[in-house]
Amino acid sequence: MFDKPIKLEGCRLRGLVESDAESIAELADNPEVARRMRNLFPSPYRIQDARWFIDHCARGDSVETHLAIDVTGRAAGVVGLIPGEAGEVHARTAEIGDWIGEPFWGRGIATQVVSALCRLAFENSDLLRIFATVFEGNTASCRVLEKAGFTREGVMRAHVEKGGEILDAPNIDQSSFTYLEQFDSLAGRNAQTTFEQMEWE
Repeated sequence: MFDKPIKLEGCRLRGLVESDAESIAELADNPEVARRMRNLFPSPYRIQDARWFIDHCARGDSVETHLAIDVTGRAAGVVGLIPGEAGEVHARTAEIGDWIGEPFWGRGIATQVVSALCRLAFENSDLLRIFATVFEGNTASCRVLEKAGFTREGVMRAHVEKGGEILDAPNIDQSSFTYLEQFDSLAGRNAQTTFEQMEWE
């Protein structure tokens, strides 16, 4: 689905390569990043963890999509899309997730990335729904998702145990039935204007 780099304003999405390992390990080895992630995300995050992840993504035997968020030639983070199991009732639903290194926070990169990946996924697959689950207290990620056109469906109480705490998890989703309508209304702009900086390289 995403076989070519995608240029956005201020960053691009591309496949992960071996040379990304050092940057990923450096930026991911941050408690402020790890506390927003599931426990599968290593903490501390070592260079061998980054190499394993890149190798896993390169194998080509997974239905998951993981792309590097490239800022001026450096992998500044990763965004992923994980579809439901083929043939199962959730086969046309996918979960989106991302992380970005702290030096790149506050630039609007995450909103661009999530918006672009969702739009391209809906246009190039039969997905009906993309959702994200955010830990209680992670208001920044909630804002990113809502700016990208996601709507808050509800709160799953006591859904997460992270760092010894039991947390609620706001469940946020985006359906292809309302995606373009929601997207067109963002910040008073239409889809053409918002995506004029997005192009295939």
